[in-house]
Amino acid sequence: MDIIYNYIKLDEDIAHSRDAYQRTTHFNDLAINAVEGGANVGYARDRDFNYGWWTVDLNGYYRITEMCFYNREYQDSLRNFLVYTENQLHDNNELCINYSKIVTGKSLYNDENFHCELCNCTGNFVFLQQAYFGVFLIIEEVRIRGNLIRDSDEKLLSLENTELFISNVSNPNVKLLTDRLYTTFINSGKYIGTQPFIRIDLLKYYEIRTILIDRTDENIPTRQYFAIFVSELPFTCGQISNKYLLDRIKTSLFYVPTTYVGSKSKYLLGRYVLIKSELENGNLENYLPIANIFLYRKREDINLSTNYIHYEQKGHVLSKLKNDIPYLSGSIQMKANDILTINTIENFLDVICITFETDNQLIEKGVEMKFFNERNTEALLEMTTNFEGKMTNCGYFLGVIMNKLTILAKYFVAANKFIEDCQQLNSPRIIVSSLYINNTMEIGVIVGKKLKGNDVVVVAEHEKSNEQCFENGYMMTLDDKILYRYRCLKNIISLQILKIDPNIKIEGLYKFATISY
Repeated sequence: MDIIYNYIKLDEDIAHSRDAYQRTTHFNDLAINAVEGGANVGYARDRDFNYGWWTVDLNGYYRITEMCFYNREYQDSLRNFLVYTENQLHDNNELCINYSKIVTGKSLYNDENFHCELCNCTGNFVFLQQAYFGVFLIIEEVRIRGNLIRDSDEKLLSLENTELFISNVSNPNVKLLTDRLYTTFINSGKYIGTQPFIRIDLLKYYEIRTILIDRTDENIPTRQYFAIFVSELPFTCGQISNKYLLDRIKTSLFYVPTTYVGSKSKYLLGRYVLIKSELENGNLENYLPIANIFLYRKREDINLSTNYIHYEQKGHVLSKLKNDIPYLSGSIQMKANDILTINTIENFLDVICITFETDNQLIEKGVEMKFFNERNTEALLEMTTNFEGKMTNCGYFLGVIMNKLTILAKYFVAANKFIEDCQQLNSPRIIVSSLYINNTMEIGVIVGKKLKGNDVVVVAEHEKSNEQCFENGYMMTLDDKILYRYRCLKNIISLQILKIDPNIKIEGLYKFATISY
């Protein structure tokens, strides 16, 4: 391609002040410096000699017609490179420029000293790949000319309005993961034989397939992997299936500030993003040296509705639904081996409670409940319920998308009051399933006033026995509630919370982790 002069003015530059990233970073020579414009901004510079890359997110799908580069005095820093346009990071969708020479360094910053190349390619990201080994990649400034074709398929999701949970860190500051600096990061602490993790609650459901992680230059003396999951439930390290895995990134043993890209060909739907650290040698100190996290989500929003629920029952006819309100009027009589299926337009649920009623005998594993959504052929969640007399059983999802629930009755039972709110906490007897309390020996009960004696009793179920858990102190919450801690002697399978005083109002439940990740 012939070299021509066709300078791109700053107000014509579609890359100006866009989000930019690079493979490694030398101190504060950030990738975004190359698209800020101006003589005194600084430059983007990597920190190793191993085929560095730099990319900019145009935040739209463009036809690129020209690129201009400025190199100040670093004669060998911008040479032998390829430029691609990409729809998703690192897919190298279309080659724009194959430049096999050196962009000559010039000390005077003016229009004539920009080096420009014509091109004809389309994409959302412009990706520059160094093809020459042995020099740092240093980019003083890049300007791009192009025409917008349409909105991009994805956009950067702001973490400012999310909630973080980080192993061994209290009150983590999300700003440390969004300031783009490698010098500010959250220290998870160093523990031997653990799997520290970061869990991000996005507070809404998104479809995600790309995540970028900035790793600091902290040294771990073995190969480290970042396993990234997107799920509908707030899993931690020991609980999550690989069906939620977005990517498993192998980090470099050359410890410099590095940006890693995790991606998947298809989107994963979820509210929670889990990043955990794994080591090849699991007996060494493990921690999370993460400085920044960038999530790309599908631009199109997900709309969830709760306006219609349809009920079916094998062998029986159900009463009709009144006013499209998602609960049953009256009750359903189910005999042994009956299956009740509840089909609904996709709903966002935090909890669902079902009141079962039979005679006063204890029925062990009398009902099996399975929860599905249309994106999964296998059950998303399963619960087996013990009950005696009339009792409300609740599944705590902490946010899950569901469009079908099946209930298999093992004995004659009446089921009623299908609800979607937290009124179950007012029940005198609350059942908490293993889905919520997995891997814990301690549970917290949040109440509005101080308890006296046995106002609340917590009974834990183990593999072969039950025990009453003992009160282990209390603390005030930020909203002036009281969090009582109940300690059990063994890992809990499920538990019951009994309100001896019916005037006690339980505001919420809290799980204390008793294992190290």
